[in-house]
Amino acid sequence: MAINSQTNATQISTQISQNIPVCLARLYPKLKKRNTTVPLFKIGDIVAERWIISGLIGRGGYGQIFFAVDSRGEEVKGVAIKTELKMRKGRVAKRMILEQKGIAGLRDIHSIGYIHRDIKPHNLCFGLSEVSKHRLVIIDYGLARRFRYPNGRVRPLRRECGFRGTTLYASLRAHGGKDLGPSDDLVSLFYVAIEMVLGRVPWKQARRSEEVKALKEAIQGEDFQSVTEKVGESLREFGRAVHSMDAYDEPNYVALQNIMLDFTNHRQLSDPYDWDNDFEEVLRENDINQMISKNQ
Repeated sequence: MAINSQTNATQISTQISQNIPVCLARLYPKLKKRNTTVPLFKIGDIVAERWIISGLIGRGGYGQIFFAVDSRGEEVKGVAIKTELKMRKGRVAKRMILEQKGIAGLRDIHSIGYIHRDIKPHNLCFGLSEVSKHRLVIIDYGLARRFRYPNGRVRPLRRECGFRGTTLYASLRAHGGKDLGPSDDLVSLFYVAIEMVLGRVPWKQARRSEEVKALKEAIQGEDFQSVTEKVGESLREFGRAVHSMDAYDEPNYVALQNIMLDFTNHRQLSDPYDWDNDFEEVLRENDINQMISKNQ
């Protein structure tokens, strides 16, 4: 059966690399009975009108790796075809647990009168022990600033203060050189969520800050549809909420967490993340990715 990986109803994403050294003894023509994973290809399927699926090399959370031979008879040792479903909703839901914890972490920072001003994936970490591995830790307070004094008095907003943050994740107020507030940290967290769901923010390849700002304005102008249409309304609702606040508005952290709770199908904050049970699979995926990249 010929398969067009672009139009296949299962929405399979494929990556093909030629001349891969494969130990044929490791091929599995059939999935083991104890594994309930449905194979994305069958033996004899033809991919990209050329490659004949001959066996399964490996499978796991990273997808499935197949060995294929050239139907044209050209002198090619064989190819490794990496496949995965484009949307893995269970994993997306688990990753949104991080957003709930991020909201709680920012609530605690804001409650003592500080804003972080540099929320990004690099500054969201987890403990190394069994006890702390599900504890989100927000680090790097080099750009943090007090916005409210212990007596409750709020610092006056400055008209111009220069850019603060990291370009990819900074709020539009930061791009405008304005003073920031708690909602700007949450906007940055929204951009982090986009990256976790889509794999990258839409402005990842932009070279100048002005381009990044324009793309952020564009997704806000179209009500965040382009970055949330694949995963439902919850992320869009979160984006609307955090972008609607002024700098010193008091965020409703509980409401924001409830939005993410709907997104995660009410998974508990103590539920394992997608990588908790997949450490060996992640290592194997890394090895396969390196093998593929070296042979492309």
